[in-house]
Amino acid sequence: MGKLSLNVLLIEDNPGDIILIQEYLKDEKNEHINLVVTGTLSEGEIRLKDGSFDAILLDLNLPDSFELDTFFRVYKDFPKIPIIVFTSLSAEDMGIKAVQEGAQDYLVKGRVTGNLLGRSIRYAIERKKIQEALANEKERIMVTLRSIGDGVIATDLNGNITLLNKVAESLTGWSQSDAFGRDVQQVLHIVEEKSGKPVSSLLDRVLRKGATLSRSDFLQLISKESKAFFISVKAAPIHNINDEIIGGVISFRDITAQKKLEGVLFKTGQMELIGDIVLAHVKVELPDEVWITEASKNFPTVKFEIQTLLPITLAGESGSIINNALVKIQSVEWPKIIPLIEKHPSIINLNKWEEIDTDVLINVKSKDTFILRSLIQSECILKYPILVQNGISNWELISPRKKIDALLELFDELGIVYSISSIGALKKEEDSVILTKRQELVLEKAMALGYYELPRRITLTELAEKLEIAKSTLSGILRRISKKLIYQE
Repeated sequence: MGKLSLNVLLIEDNPGDIILIQEYLKDEKNEHINLVVTGTLSEGEIRLKDGSFDAILLDLNLPDSFELDTFFRVYKDFPKIPIIVFTSLSAEDMGIKAVQEGAQDYLVKGRVTGNLLGRSIRYAIERKKIQEALANEKERIMVTLRSIGDGVIATDLNGNITLLNKVAESLTGWSQSDAFGRDVQQVLHIVEEKSGKPVSSLLDRVLRKGATLSRSDFLQLISKESKAFFISVKAAPIHNINDEIIGGVISFRDITAQKKLEGVLFKTGQMELIGDIVLAHVKVELPDEVWITEASKNFPTVKFEIQTLLPITLAGESGSIINNALVKIQSVEWPKIIPLIEKHPSIINLNKWEEIDTDVLINVKSKDTFILRSLIQSECILKYPILVQNGISNWELISPRKKIDALLELFDELGIVYSISSIGALKKEEDSVILTKRQELVLEKAMALGYYELPRRITLTELAEKLEIAKSTLSGILRRISKKLIYQE
């Protein structure tokens, strides 16, 4: 194989150094190097404009230019050609600075050998090719990210923004230049749809554990100009070639129009147009802070049956959601279990309603809100009872598929362990136990307008006016809904 021909420009004014370099390159066996020599920077610039060179050997001190200014002039006008600078032993720091600013290498006069010079030229050319390839790939990725239809924000390992594409700029109200380097929470201000409370950074778990998260409903993005958009969100880690997490990326889509359409369908009772109603059976590991988790794990063979779960508020604690649960404990050991429950820090009050030797029905008011908040946020309809044993609860859900997906995404975000036992279209015999169209309409409207939230965002009177029905009629419908959902078998 013939030698690879390389054209190298040497800009050097010292005749002794020129002869020495020419001799070094004659001895270089690996490359055939065609060396062109100029004695001033001005002559060198003319040569660079007229010819095609693979590399530049540059003395920093020339008759018409001195020190780092020499490098900056060449690098500014010819950034694509790899540059190797020559320095004296006493000015080695200038060589290091030149490399930091973009030179491929520096060589100290008096310490150069033929092998060292030839290797430095070859490596400089190859490094420059690699740098250009990486730069081109980065540019291609940037163009791709900026052209896709979703908002995209990339961050470093500290959650500081490194990229904001055009869609993200439009939705957040921040420009790429203004957002660069800022904490993602400052730019991507996301709140819960119903409560308006800020959502903790989705990148926290992504950056700490490498988890991939998604939320497809119930979130709003508040822009810099205070405009609100309904969004679906996904967050994932960015890994380097060693599979180490070096940052994160968040993609989000504006679903405001879709949400408005859903609102119209809810209002007109056309819930089925949003998506097929499905029946799902999901096993959920309850969090440790829930009182029934501790009780059921301490008595792992005992079955707990949550027959109903409703929100209440306590005097002096406005705004706090409190659970009001009716629970059956199916075990002769219930007298031992009751004292354990009463000692749990979340318990506010416990009353025994019905008791026999083999089981007891208790009314429990507690501050743990996991189940209640999950249902309110996802807008899923739950068929009672919920069976709990050894910390595992069994949920039977009847809802549009997207609502159930939203619930499972919420579980993922909270780190809740769950498994889907089954999910599928509702059968005729199952379809007969769900709410009527009118009841569905009332329930969906009540939930959407915050009737079941605490504090309530809408009163019974106001809800009746929205639905254009009498207050007494609405009260009866709500009671029948509660009874049907609680006691259906």
